[in-house]
Amino acid sequence: MFQLFTRFGGPFATALLFPAAAAIGYVGYNLEYWVRGTEKISMAENRPSVADRRDRRITNETSSKDVTSVRNLKSELPSTIFDKNQPSKKGILQSETQTSE
Repeated sequence: MFQLFTRFGGPFATALLFPAAAAIGYVGYNLEYWVRGTEKISMAENRPSVADRRDRRITNETSSKDVTSVRNLKSELPSTIFDKNQPSKKGILQSETQTSE
């Protein structure tokens, strides 16, 4: 029986399923509105956008820092390409002194 429905209903699947999906969506929307009440479903008005929150966070971070003090990047660069993956002696000594204190 199911094979008959799929064989004859296959070409008309979009014509049959679209109204059914629209009816189910309409009922679901109205049911949610009835359960929630008259309050708005969208909460976008109560919450700032992601871009606004990011701008505020960056502004707060940069305003609390001294922008004139920049670390020296030349001391962190390896002298050759072969030193790239080797831990620097300076870094090893610093970590040893921090653990001993």
